Amino acid sequence: MMDTRIGSLRLALTFLVLCALTSLSFGQKVQITKSIPNIVDAPSASVAPIFFNSVNITCAKLNGSPDPAFSHIVKNDSVTLTGSALNGVHNFTDGTDRVVDGPEDATVQFTIASTASAVTSWTSQWAITAVIIRYASGSWAYPYKPYATGDTDLNPGEPGSIVSVVLCYDNVGSTAGDGAISGRVVDSNGLGISKAQLILINGNTGEARIVMTNPFGFYNFGGLDVNELYILNVSHKRYSFPEKQRIVSLDDSLTDVNFMADPRE
Repeated sequence: MMDTRIGSLRLALTFLVLCALTSLSFGQKVQITKSIPNIVDAPSASVAPIFFNSVNITCAKLNGSPDPAFSHIVKNDSVTLTGSALNGVHNFTDGTDRVVDGPEDATVQFTIASTASAVTSWTSQWAITAVIIRYASGSWAYPYKPYATGDTDLNPGEPGSIVSVVLCYDNVGSTAGDGAISGRVVDSNGLGISKAQLILINGNTGEARIVMTNPFGFYNFGGLDVNELYILNVSHKRYSFPEKQRIVSLDDSLTDVNFMADPRE
């Protein structure tokens, strides 16, 4: 009985500390819905891009490379898009100007935004271990160790136009948990806000994770343990949020955990 009381007291103290650190205010309850499976997110140590004097660099070649920058790549799975079909939301299936070499799933998506010569941002609901940007003069490979679900400003400075982009993926991803929290950050007109920062804190362990919204305002946290209490905060340097914090009891994956912003005065 004494051990049970001590354990309960420690949990209560941990929660009170987190409340103090985050200026905790209880937000509205969030409707629980089923989410797309296997959504993942993880902190990644992005390695500096590496140039190859070849336009035919593939995920299989990175997997077989002796370079330690690619030591985390253990699969050849890839999706390739040509330059004319880069921008927009895609799924992991073969399609027009899109070739998948690996497991396919029409319910799992990735997005790409680009200019003629650079990828301005990408996000993915499967773990990405590397992104390859092919030009006429060669290829630039961006490794993500162990993996990532988004990045911005992939601009190696090549003067030519992008020929194709390859995403090396892992549809298994993190094994930390099966839960996910995802949603969108929008302005008062319903338009997505890019590069809003979201911080997710596990109320039991104190572990914090950070992601940024993509150009369309979407974000996701994956690989979460269910049956945990999470504190979710949003911020942006050009916007204020009437409701900037949510308290989420994660019994199952959550979608549409959305935030609406007002411009800063």
